[in-house]
Amino acid sequence: ARFSALTQVEIKQAFRDLGRPDRYAALAVDARQELDLKIGVAFTRLMTRGYLNRAKAKFRLRDQTVLSYGPCQTPSLWFCVQRHKEIQAFKSAPYYTVTAQADLNGWSCQLQHAKGDLEDRVEQQQLQANLKNCREGTIKAVTEEKKTSRGPVGLNTVTLLKACSTGLGMAPAQAMKYAEKLYTSGYISYPRTETTAYSETFDLESVLRDQSKHPDWGKTASWLLRSRQFRNPRGGRDVGDHPPITPMMSAARGEFTKGPEWKVYDYVTRHFIASLMPELQYVERSVTVDFAGHEFQYTWHEVTERGFTFAMPWKFKDLKLNEVDNQYMQFQIGERIHLKGSKTETQHTQPPDYLKESELIDLMDEHGIGTDARIPQHVQNICDRNYVVVCGPSQNGQPGEPIPKYMGPKKGMK
Repeated sequence: ARFSALTQVEIKQAFRDLGRPDRYAALAVDARQELDLKIGVAFTRLMTRGYLNRAKAKFRLRDQTVLSYGPCQTPSLWFCVQRHKEIQAFKSAPYYTVTAQADLNGWSCQLQHAKGDLEDRVEQQQLQANLKNCREGTIKAVTEEKKTSRGPVGLNTVTLLKACSTGLGMAPAQAMKYAEKLYTSGYISYPRTETTAYSETFDLESVLRDQSKHPDWGKTASWLLRSRQFRNPRGGRDVGDHPPITPMMSAARGEFTKGPEWKVYDYVTRHFIASLMPELQYVERSVTVDFAGHEFQYTWHEVTERGFTFAMPWKFKDLKLNEVDNQYMQFQIGERIHLKGSKTETQHTQPPDYLKESELIDLMDEHGIGTDARIPQHVQNICDRNYVVVCGPSQNGQPGEPIPKYMGPKKGMK
């Protein structure tokens, strides 16, 4: 019997469709165990002992005990070192942001230069000189484009770890600890998976019905059930392991004794509901105005369908849409626009920030460094062994204050 989800439908289907054991799958598991033993244990210890003895001899340190080698730990550390080198080699350069303040149908709006930021000082000075005596401009173009933002696919381990790090203030190892506690308590499905596609036999409606009376997102789940607009998300990937992480029962905030457990459960459930909802739809409109031979643009948006952001409202904020009532923004090509003034801000390019945990997790996943189940431990190892220091938000290439036992989001790893 073959099944990857502990659900009634999956288990009954597996027992109705019995088959012979796959000999090659079993041999693959044996090969993986042998490789783990040779590389992950024997070779790792050999390299660690060799490096440690050389370090003691070179630096004359008798108590040097933290130097170690690992086939996943070492490349994980390399990503952090590479970012540090990029910051050290960065050369800052000035650039200029030119904006125009104008009246658009009675609305005082700030228009951006059509070319974006300028790097040429002479070009910026010429532009500013031309605008100095300009009082009016002419509308050259009015554009309109319908755009969409798709909701998430099924939730896998890497996405959960990244969300916990950036939004919930949890280190990967801590996030996995809470997720596993939720799993063993029956609140969510198995949290170690790479799959982001729900199987055809997965009962989406049943899970939605369980959540339809929840005090926080029950109305959204009920609307999906009534309107029949929920659907299996497109673009997910089935790698043949466990199904995506989903809620297994409905639970209110008061049922959880620990705040972090509730935060993880809240995210898992909202992600599941959002993955079944329609995409967000909006119209992006833009007006281009010519002032003294230089084009400036103003862009605004009209949301026509909020879709999945009802379940994940922070995703709507991340889009940074400029919502303006379109009835006040009707323009004609050739229309004259009053220029109230212009402004130039001189700024300097900034070096990249030190790697955030979510960025490191993304790089490890992209390059196949460790499995989804082991990524949290690899990140924890390079922290525990003091190869990297977890710090507060970096600024201007300088790391923030070190955080010995960090629990916050958006941390840099130096």
